[in-house]
Amino acid sequence: MEDWKRFKAALAVGIIALGCQLVGASPANAGGPAGKSSCKPHGSAIGKSINSKTLAEFTSLLDNKGRSQAEIDKVLASEWCVVKVGVEPIKSAGVARLAERSDVEVGTSLYYNQRDTMYYAAMTWQWKNQNYKDDYSGACFDDQEIGGEDAWGVRVAGANVYNFDHGAFYQGRQELAGRKNHYGQSTVEHSAVANDHGTGWMAQDHAIKVGAPHFPGCTEDVDFNMDHGNGWQTVYPYGIPSQSCVRVQIYAKYVHTWDETEVNSIGVGADSFSIGWTNEGHDFQIEEPGVIGDICNY
Repeated sequence: MEDWKRFKAALAVGIIALGCQLVGASPANAGGPAGKSSCKPHGSAIGKSINSKTLAEFTSLLDNKGRSQAEIDKVLASEWCVVKVGVEPIKSAGVARLAERSDVEVGTSLYYNQRDTMYYAAMTWQWKNQNYKDDYSGACFDDQEIGGEDAWGVRVAGANVYNFDHGAFYQGRQELAGRKNHYGQSTVEHSAVANDHGTGWMAQDHAIKVGAPHFPGCTEDVDFNMDHGNGWQTVYPYGIPSQSCVRVQIYAKYVHTWDETEVNSIGVGADSFSIGWTNEGHDFQIEEPGVIGDICNY
């Protein structure tokens, strides 16, 4: 009996200690140390300016090679001195069901640059199926627009921070790489909106029947130029008092259109995204609350 009492007491102390660690844990410290470090960029980062556009391009190339998010994050941390911080929220059943019904999966990340003490908010999307083929009626090698422009964005909620720069890239289906008329990597030269709350982009989506893998000729395989992509923005902690942190949450949004429906604008505010329409009706949207972390001004 005494042994059982001692065991229960020890278990209670362990649970209390674990609870204190979980409650007191700072999301920003979960992924790396605060303040500057002695980390020096090397390997794939040699000769590169480390900013949102180069990070968006580099991670897009790795993604198109089939690298997992964990593998990409490992390279960013070890070679670029850019570490992932923050924690994923527990999603409600309603949000989970919405994601399951969507044709597209979106994700968010918050990164910390150990050399320059700045942050990056990032979003990604990936089509989970090929339902866009329902809106394609082209012949062999026929490039065809699918509805109007699609839109996507990344939003930083919880603080007004300085949006220093941004970049976005998208690509065709990975498994069709090397085929004739496969869509390679594309970028958006100018964002549709960029402010202290986030960044939004717009681009026209296309589909095409690509060539056969081992002999001349067309196939029924349809590539989609926006099968997967990303959006990054650099976040400076200006406006945050010195030696303090602010808790933020990163949001991602993706909008797809078809037929005569068009997106003519995307906005990013303190509390939400906004979409402007031409002939609204044939579209779907997915928006998810993402990673939670601390942005600090040290």
